[in-house]
Amino acid sequence: MASWRVLAPAVLALVAAATVVRPGIALGSPERAAGYTGYVACSNSKTAPASHSCGKNEKKAAFFVSENADVRYDVCLKVPGPDDKLCARDQQAKKGKKIRNIITSEKPGKHTVTWYVDDKLVDSFTFRVRAD
Repeated sequence: MASWRVLAPAVLALVAAATVVRPGIALGSPERAAGYTGYVACSNSKTAPASHSCGKNEKKAAFFVSENADVRYDVCLKVPGPDDKLCARDQQAKKGKKIRNIITSEKPGKHTVTWYVDDKLVDSFTFRVRAD
């Protein structure tokens, strides 16, 4: 993690959303840890569905839920290019509340969002930004 930079607000900004997640939602990757859900949507809306492909000019947001407890977490965004992984550290998630991190990257290509609790990977989600 030494090569990561602290995430610039222009790329990923924390916005707390007071939405309770419905039980049984499982939108994250197969590696997701029990009790956590992370995904990306091509919208900033709290009700937007998960998406693995967003247009360059579409709004994009990463959503995270801690289903069982209040936690402090780190969220990172890997954008195309060498060593381009930016992180927002020590974020707060209240149990059952959906947290929205706005993604402003318009760089075409593969992006990966990862969420860490107690320095352990709890979920990741990969999506592409299309040039259109």
